[in-house]
Amino acid sequence: MTTYQMLTVVLSLLSILGLGTASSLFWKDAHDKKIQNSEKRKAELKRERQEEIKTVLKEELAPIREKQDKIDHSLQLIEDGTRCTLRDTLLKAYKDCSQQLYRTTEETQNWEKLYMAYHRLNGNSFIDDLKVQFEAIDTYEEFKAKEIRRNMKEGRK
Repeated sequence: MTTYQMLTVVLSLLSILGLGTASSLFWKDAHDKKIQNSEKRKAELKRERQEEIKTVLKEELAPIREKQDKIDHSLQLIEDGTRCTLRDTLLKAYKDCSQQLYRTTEETQNWEKLYMAYHRLNGNSFIDDLKVQFEAIDTYEEFKAKEIRRNMKEGRK
């Protein structure tokens, strides 16, 4: 017989003997302590379970985190390579246009798209300076108009 059961028997006997008020107070106290201990135990079990869950999640997520770190590293390498390729392409396009002394509409549009992509990949200000120089190159139309004026000055048509 458990302590709780024995207590219940004793309180029942006291109640029968007419000591109901005293026994009910004693019974209420015992019952309240049991509930309080039960709630403490539940809270303790809940904390233990939460810690177990945290531990399991950390163990299960560790390989996923490692894979994510590798993917992030690979993505950074791809981003760096793409930015480098864009910078090289922009520089070559600038050199080509400056050598031919003009830039076509298509070259200008391509240059702008490459420039925007370069900046979305956090490119540096070197290309900003190059953009100013690129835009200073005459458009094909401007180049042809200057050529016509020059030829007219020289007396050629």
